[in-house]
Amino acid sequence: MNTENSTHSTIAIVDDDSTFRFIFSNQLLEINESSKIIEFEDGLGILEFLLENKDNPEVLPETIFLDLNMKQIDGWVFLEEFENAKKYIPKQITIHIITGSNEAKDKMKAKQNQLVADYIIKPIGTEQLRASLIQN
Repeated sequence: MNTENSTHSTIAIVDDDSTFRFIFSNQLLEINESSKIIEFEDGLGILEFLLENKDNPEVLPETIFLDLNMKQIDGWVFLEEFENAKKYIPKQITIHIITGSNEAKDKMKAKQNQLVADYIIKPIGTEQLRASLIQN
C-alpha cells in the first residue's frame, strides 16, 4: 500500500453504481490509505449530508467525485443546488466529475462551470486519479 501523504482526508464518491463506488474507493485508498471515503448514490444524498453537517466542517469532504447520470438528483442538478448551498458550507470543496459520458457538450458544460476542477471519463486508472488529486 502506498502511504504517501495527501491533503484529502475525506473524499466523497457520488455515483449510483455500487460496484463502481467499491472499486473506486479501493483505488483512492491505494493512493492514500488514511483517507476517509464517504459514499452517496445520488446528488440528493450528498447535498443533504453537506447541509446537515454545515456546522460540523471536519466531517465534510475536501473532494467530491461526482457522476453525472444518476437517479433522483443527477450531477448537473447537484452542481446547480450546490452553487446555492455553498454559501452555508464553511469549507472549500473541490469537485471532479467522473463519468462515462464522452459527449462534447458535457465536457464543455463542465469546463464552463467554475465549481468543476476536472472532467474524468471512466474507467480511471490509478495514476490518472493520483494526478487529479494532486492538482487540487
